[in-house]
Amino acid sequence: MLTPELKDLDLLRKIRMVVMDIDGTLVDPERDNFHNVLGYLWKLRRLGIGFTLATGRTYQGALATARDLETIRMKTRAMIIYNGAVVLSGGERTVMVRHALEPSAAAAVIRRFRELSCVTLAYACDTGFDLTPHETVYTEGEGGPTQEFNGMPVVRVPDLTELKTEF
Repeated sequence: MLTPELKDLDLLRKIRMVVMDIDGTLVDPERDNFHNVLGYLWKLRRLGIGFTLATGRTYQGALATARDLETIRMKTRAMIIYNGAVVLSGGERTVMVRHALEPSAAAAVIRRFRELSCVTLAYACDTGFDLTPHETVYTEGEGGPTQEFNGMPVVRVPDLTELKTEF
């Protein structure tokens, strides 16, 4: 008969991958739980369980956490960013999947934000010839932030709906 510890270990070995959010899970400004989580992830790694990040952040915003994970040799097999709109491969961090809004849908959202007098930040994640993510954050008009949550600079344009890029 298996002891509870051995039974749990047997169940753990059936897990192939753990997918975890960053904000509020790995990183919590109210508590210093990140190093505690790293300890658990190290144990998963020793059992051969993979790990990946899934976040609403940009690539630049998720990169620091991914690098912290690499300090314990926990390489992410893939990285899911922009709330699932972009999926990067684990090793080279090249774009495997990228979903953009239809231009008419993006324009409708931008117009609605104007009606509500909201500051609009539009994120574009394009790929270069090397398939790595190239991110730009746009806003229109005067005022508003010069840098956004992930530390990315904000590019001002006269009219977001006139840009020839996908959001």
